[in-house]
Amino acid sequence: MNLSINYRKLKHKLDGYHRKADNIMNKVILRINGVEFDRSVSVSGRIFIRNDGEIVIGKGVKINSASWSNPIGGNDRTYLQIMRGGS
Repeated sequence: MNLSINYRKLKHKLDGYHRKADNIMNKVILRINGVEFDRSVSVSGRIFIRNDGEIVIGKGVKINSASWSNPIGGNDRTYLQIMRGGS
């Protein structure tokens, strides 16, 4: 019983680290792809971007890009594709 409780606590803590790492990695991906965004933007899961135009993401936006973070239960990730000259 004690082992089960410790396992759940450890899993919860590791999930938190994993989500923080994903958020940091996604912000790096956003920067590399020339996306303008506020510090408060949060991304759960991994996003895919093809930016040949201009993308601006506003304050407080939360992007759910994983099956475990999608409130409507979709199994797809978030894809942002901006064609040449688009915004």
